[in-house]
Amino acid sequence: MLLGVFLTAEGCRLLRREGVSPTNCLSLAAGLFVLLDLTLIPYLASLVRNAVVTWLFALASACVLFFSAQLAIYCLSAFVNLVHVGKPRGLKQIVVLGSGIFGTAVPPLLGNRIRTGIQLQHDAPHAVLILSGGQGPGEDIPEGRAMMAWALAHGADPSRTIAEERSRNTEENLAYSARLFPDPTGKTAIVSTRYHVLRALFISKRLHMDAVGYGSAATWYFSLNAMLREFIAFVVMTRKRQLVVLCVLLAPLWLTALAGVIQWVMPAS
Repeated sequence: MLLGVFLTAEGCRLLRREGVSPTNCLSLAAGLFVLLDLTLIPYLASLVRNAVVTWLFALASACVLFFSAQLAIYCLSAFVNLVHVGKPRGLKQIVVLGSGIFGTAVPPLLGNRIRTGIQLQHDAPHAVLILSGGQGPGEDIPEGRAMMAWALAHGADPSRTIAEERSRNTEENLAYSARLFPDPTGKTAIVSTRYHVLRALFISKRLHMDAVGYGSAATWYFSLNAMLREFIAFVVMTRKRQLVVLCVLLAPLWLTALAGVIQWVMPAS
């Protein structure tokens, strides 16, 4: 119940500060769903004494439990992958993932990512810093170019800083940046905002990179909503595996439904 109230409150806070959009409504929607799942839905199910309704409620509850456990594991994994002890060792390249810019201006969220990349470059004196991002709607130049200008103005080593300017999403960020790697088999640091790092690492594994993740800061209320968005993207990315596991876990419910159908059909025959 407290989780539902917390998500709802943070969702309302995000909408007040960032404006209403479908992606900004995730925290609010999740909070309201938790509250409904714990209060109204069980009450309505208790009013309808019907085996089919009871089975559907059990199915919905099992699905909610499955994805809630998945979300908890995802958040824990995201946190663990951001923990690093001491300075980075053996880094050959650092990839900073782009996000939206305003015309040619780098916003604070992206600036935090670049600043983290610059710090890693200073700590790893032989690593190349790659600033990755293409040009999207409302952007006057490619993100990579704007990021490179910002990085050079904030202390990046110009002899070890390059831009990747063609990518349109995270997978392309990594795939196109890999073509610029001085050591394709060497250790790579992937830098993004904290909530985005884990999914980027999953993609890097699919691209056969030896990668570690580093996260930059973002406001709490924004990170909460963004983490839900990242989790949904992860579920979509692994949908086949998710469906197989869910069907196996729901096997007892399917068998119960099959037994009920057989029991209903047999007397009629």
